[in-house]
Amino acid sequence: MPRGVARGLIRLALILAILLVVVAVVSLVFGTLAHISALHAISVGLYFAGALMLALGFFHGVRPPVRTETGGRSLSGGMFGILFSVGTVRGATAGEHHGSQQSSAFFIGLGLVLVVIGALIDPTHRMF
Repeated sequence: MPRGVARGLIRLALILAILLVVVAVVSLVFGTLAHISALHAISVGLYFAGALMLALGFFHGVRPPVRTETGGRSLSGGMFGILFSVGTVRGATAGEHHGSQQSSAFFIGLGLVLVVIGALIDPTHRMF
């Protein structure tokens, strides 16, 4: 396996681990307040975080093919395109399109992984 791929997989595993820990801690806090079991609270938190990542991936992927320029520096316009930006409009470069597709795929993939992990540990719907 090439060294760059291995580093990328390590970074992906680290991001996923940090995200899982943060979601688990926040879910346990809300689960304690709502008096529900720990596994159920974590699974619902993973469903919520996964759905959020899927929505972010979708909205990041459907950005318009235009960008804005302001004073010589280029702005992407954010998730909602050029709706709230100021400056001249230009077409997005091929690199910007490719980066947008990669980011969208990352968010969607991460969301799917979170939903699957949530489904695997959900005590109300045992798969095994």
